[in-house]
Amino acid sequence: MIKPQELQQVILCDVGTLQIDKKAEKVALSDCVGRIVATDITSPLDIPPAAVSAMDGYAVSLADADPSKPAVFECIGESVAGKPFVGSIENRQCIRIMTGARVPDGVDTVIMQENVTRTDNTINLTRFATPGDNIRQRGEEVTRGEMVLHQGHLIADSDIPLLAAMGMADVPVYPRLRVGLFSTGGELCELGKPLTGAQIYDSNRPTIKALLRPHPVAINDYGIIEDDLAVITETLKKAADENDIVVTSGGVSVGDYDFLKDAVSSVGNVIQYKVALKPGKPFVYGKIGKARYFGLPGNPLSTALSARLFLLPAIYRYFDAHPLGLQFRGELSNAIKRKAGRAELQRGVAEYGNDGKWRVSTAGSQDSHRVYQLSRANVLVFLSAEQTELSVGDTVELLPLYGRFL
Repeated sequence: MIKPQELQQVILCDVGTLQIDKKAEKVALSDCVGRIVATDITSPLDIPPAAVSAMDGYAVSLADADPSKPAVFECIGESVAGKPFVGSIENRQCIRIMTGARVPDGVDTVIMQENVTRTDNTINLTRFATPGDNIRQRGEEVTRGEMVLHQGHLIADSDIPLLAAMGMADVPVYPRLRVGLFSTGGELCELGKPLTGAQIYDSNRPTIKALLRPHPVAINDYGIIEDDLAVITETLKKAADENDIVVTSGGVSVGDYDFLKDAVSSVGNVIQYKVALKPGKPFVYGKIGKARYFGLPGNPLSTALSARLFLLPAIYRYFDAHPLGLQFRGELSNAIKRKAGRAELQRGVAEYGNDGKWRVSTAGSQDSHRVYQLSRANVLVFLSAEQTELSVGDTVELLPLYGRFL
């Protein structure tokens, strides 16, 4: 059975060969976080666009000043942000200047207001400065024409100040990837409706939608499909024709009513079946026409973890984008004893101690159907197939769960 890391590579290599619609579209700056830059972005202007003061103080010229002699200047005006000083400054003159205000010609230094004494319109330097101090020079951060964001860059909120400073009201990004989604199972009931008989609520589709929402995709929801091979096959064909990726939950194991593997084989190809992972062993990756298919397990926990490990990296591979997967290390607060053979993602609660160390507890059942346990966790604890007995204090790999950390 294939290992999780090997399955990730199989999927990423396959998706990397695909050609999708990469025609750029423009999106408002306020809506572009989480989207992928479609073309290299260069700055249309210098940042800062002019020399500005980095401090509240006094703008002077120290070119001819002698540090060994008293420095006295006449204050002839002021410059504030949005209202620059108009005029010229002669020797031994200065202006009052505020942070962010333009520095006029003839000035080479801004003296911090804490380093002067002022009497009427005269200032005396109590501490000498070096020419160039406290001035942000034009273009010192970004020069006009400089490339600032590359094609394939994932836009984060930390990019917004830069793009706004360049005056960009909208940003060229790739269209969202189209993802078709449906659940299978005669026992499933839509949320908000009363349960009848042996029904349970379909928790997997809402889970997958929530997981995908921050990412550059558009979801087409085909609802709950009954356990009928013909109906499932037709739905697969329709979803594959209308989307880049088709995602299903349930119906990929070996039960009498698990039809999805056979349905995919009849209209496309199964590339990989099953993965040595707990939870999440039942898994199908395949292709139907130009679309790629992700058959996730029916257990809610298995669905959530499989989508995170295999679906999300594939989405970004479509765009040739490579966001980093965050993980860190922590010490176990409890012992673990388990069978060898499959890698495992256990749910845990990590806490940061005063000694600068992370510690994690995995106490409790790790069964794949326990959704309450997942809700209480803030990390996933990755255990390799070879790790069977771990003691308190042993170091393990931790994957943070989205939304649990600021």
